[in-house]
Amino acid sequence: MAIRKRFQFTAMKEGTSVQAYIARLTTIQQELSGTPDEMADQSLISHLLQNLSKNYKTLVDIITHRPTEGETVDSITTELIEYET
Repeated sequence: MAIRKRFQFTAMKEGTSVQAYIARLTTIQQELSGTPDEMADQSLISHLLQNLSKNYKTLVDIITHRPTEGETVDSITTELIEYET
């Protein structure tokens, strides 16, 4: 339960790289693996996009308004890292 709460309150802080933020989230997801609170990739993606810093608003709008078929944590991660650089 404490791990799930930590996940729920994890948001990207200004000045943090998107790669570091995603690494924190995926670490928590891995810690939850095999527990009753196990998290699907789609839940991770949703949380990730909702809690990015405001600098990513345009990209988040684009991602959330397109079909989600085939979206993976890796594909979203790649897109966010490319946007950051």
